[in-house]
Amino acid sequence: MRPVLAILLLIGLGACSIGKTQPEWVNQDPYDPLYYQAVVSVDRSARNYRELARDKALRSIAMQISTTIEAEINVSEREAWGVMDSDYLSTLRATSSASIRDLQLKDSFATGKDYYALYRLNKAEYQAQRAIEARRAVNASVELYRRFQDPTTELAHGIPLLLKALDNLVNYPDMELLYDDDRNIYNDVLGTLQAIGSELSTSFEEDRMAIKARLAQTQYARTSVHHRGAACPNIPLQSSFDEGEGLLSSSLITDRNGEALLEIRRVTSPQTPQRIRLEIDKNAFINDSYSSAVKRIWESVHISPAYLTLDVSRPLIYLDYSFIASYQNGLRDNVANQLANLQLGVATKLDEADYLLEVRIFAKKGEHLDNLNYYTSYGDIHLSLKDPKSGSTVNYMEKLNLKSGGNSREKAERAVEQDAVKAINDGLLYRLLYDALLD
Repeated sequence: MRPVLAILLLIGLGACSIGKTQPEWVNQDPYDPLYYQAVVSVDRSARNYRELARDKALRSIAMQISTTIEAEINVSEREAWGVMDSDYLSTLRATSSASIRDLQLKDSFATGKDYYALYRLNKAEYQAQRAIEARRAVNASVELYRRFQDPTTELAHGIPLLLKALDNLVNYPDMELLYDDDRNIYNDVLGTLQAIGSELSTSFEEDRMAIKARLAQTQYARTSVHHRGAACPNIPLQSSFDEGEGLLSSSLITDRNGEALLEIRRVTSPQTPQRIRLEIDKNAFINDSYSSAVKRIWESVHISPAYLTLDVSRPLIYLDYSFIASYQNGLRDNVANQLANLQLGVATKLDEADYLLEVRIFAKKGEHLDNLNYYTSYGDIHLSLKDPKSGSTVNYMEKLNLKSGGNSREKAERAVEQDAVKAINDGLLYRLLYDALLD
């Protein structure tokens, strides 16, 4: 019996709540100078509608707080903080929402469909709480800043200290962030970070180098990073083709002497000149937890890149061509022209070549068709791509028993060379060279 009475009591209380007179604050936002207030409504059909109402109120009051803070700070002050308006406001709203502790439900009202709630936050208590949090942020940031200033701190470890200090402080642009001798810690940290851009330099040991296109032979360019003239170890770098195309080191980091070797693994485009851009990998210093405002500030710090100019030449191939037969057409130049069409050079001397291309075409006698007065012949094609220095074979292809013919033995034999060279130029040569030079 008691459970039934309890259920009836709850139903009765709910009915009283739904049936009571609608308060004025539902349609007209109340005003109290001592409080931030928010009136919200949600659909009662949602399982967690009370939590949804509180979240909406929290966002609304956070927006009121950020608007109040924004009104207290003029545009020049925001610009001095190095924060764009959009990042500035999003940061304030996010941090205001996170720092609200004592949000109070002052009143609520429900209809059959909707739930209304009036939440409020004491302004004086909130400001006192925020002042305590700002002082903690100042103390933590001063400690980080002093660690940065320690002569034993490497710049690679110091930059994250500055970014973390900014992230602590960027939530309090309307407050006095003072430390020793009434200095503003935010201004000192921001100024130091921005100065790094002009004090940090990247460079190549040589600003120009000759290189062959399309060769799978890694070449190296020595780079270095200095801060105020001193070598910077453990600095992450990134490289890219500013002009041209190719494959470079995926990542670099300077050694204890502030140096790194950039791997130029391949230049795929024959255009010349080309240019490689080397710069500090700024993203490597950013933690995902940092606010968008801090990320934007760090992005705005300009650190000049270094450039390496590449004087690119085509790879040279020495063509060793032979048609093994009684009659010759002299079609070597046809193959040489196809190499040029593939944007490859032809060396006049073997010791100047990057590769040796051996072309061997063998003619074989076929049949004589008496009734047609026609002679057939067959050709075997052997293509070898070799390293001229070691003599090792890089790639090999063959096509055997290529059938040709003519109305005389001589014409049939000459046709072997013509058809073989056509087959070479129509695809065999490309396939032979693809992996080493054309991919």
